[in-house]
Amino acid sequence: MNKKVKESKRYSLNSLKVLDMHTRQPKEDPKGRLFATSKGMVDLSKVNILHFGTDTIRQLYHGIPRQPLLEQLQATLDDDQSLFTLCGHPFSVSKMGKMSGYRYKLQNNALGIIILFGWYYAALETEGTHLKIEVSPHLIMKRKSDTTNFLHRFASQCLEKGWKPSAVALHLACDFQGWSPTPDFIDKFITRTKNIKQYFGIADASFNLSEVATVYGKSQSFTFGKADAMQICLYQKDLEADKRDKSEFWESVWGEAYNPKLPVWRLEVRFHHQVLNELANCLGKKNLTTSYRWYPYLREIWSYALDNNRLEISTHHLAPVWQLLRDDGPDNIKSMMAFPISRTKKKTTGSVARNIANFLGNLVSLYARQFFTFKQFWEYIQGLHIWPLILSHYHGKGLGINDIRDKLESSMLDRYLIGKAA
Repeated sequence: MNKKVKESKRYSLNSLKVLDMHTRQPKEDPKGRLFATSKGMVDLSKVNILHFGTDTIRQLYHGIPRQPLLEQLQATLDDDQSLFTLCGHPFSVSKMGKMSGYRYKLQNNALGIIILFGWYYAALETEGTHLKIEVSPHLIMKRKSDTTNFLHRFASQCLEKGWKPSAVALHLACDFQGWSPTPDFIDKFITRTKNIKQYFGIADASFNLSEVATVYGKSQSFTFGKADAMQICLYQKDLEADKRDKSEFWESVWGEAYNPKLPVWRLEVRFHHQVLNELANCLGKKNLTTSYRWYPYLREIWSYALDNNRLEISTHHLAPVWQLLRDDGPDNIKSMMAFPISRTKKKTTGSVARNIANFLGNLVSLYARQFFTFKQFWEYIQGLHIWPLILSHYHGKGLGINDIRDKLESSMLDRYLIGKAA
């Protein structure tokens, strides 16, 4: 780190009771949560680091595309079909424009993988970076250290013999509670980049591994830097997870330490593959072309990012929370490698609740417009597979089955009398 930037000495309640024999000062504790700053002692004992790990992988491969696969993909699209099976997994396939860099996209959100195939900037009969595979967090946590081998299986099906992994991009993320950015956060943030974005509110988003979609509201997301270099992002992960309907997944990752009454903030560093190539050269390593090979160096590159893009409590004095996240965040990475994945039924979170309300509202309108009776409507919805979910949703609001019936019957009557069904 820049030698001009001062760090805080760290203490704990226990270490303050012990004097160092040489300095005759209270003994420091490298993992203590009391930070001695130029403005006094800062207590970060309530900051709880919930998770640290690799959030996203973008694996690039160099090789020659298999011509039969190209023909099969094109034939699928020519027949106005969108489903394609690769390595035993179903994918939605689509043709991409030149701006994306690749001709075809194969996507499977349930699996957590997007395959970009057929590089526009090299002939399909010649070698090039013809394959890029983007991987989501739940696949990484499920596959753990086998993620790289899993991706290689797709590479062997997409590219001719002789293919090789050429580069990798990584997103590292640290989720925590007990601290939120103050209104002067941007003013105290030191970065080399001139690209600073402040977003307001978390918007709904599709499966997009490159950014967090946002709308206006309270300050809940900050982004520093460009996507084709190194980005530092700070945003409310609990809000973003709710909008993407991923709350249950992340709450299971955060475990018992998670407090649903407090916001979860995420500090995320997004390393473009070119940045990682430069860091590999600095480390004197030539084979760091997969996420697995980068695993022993995650602490080093995390520290590098937070040293060069940092929050200061005062001029040239590192903010204690930044020091804590930099030094203690990676301590949690081993837990990610042994993370147990289990399938659970989704609860009615905000996005699911909105889906239920919209579904029932539209269904009531359709039945009323066709002049079906409420009895016919009521019998139909009780036979739906999602009826238990609907019951659970309204029970959470303190409504029983008779209340639900009355509410829906009233809605249908309104549409007959004053709505468009009349």
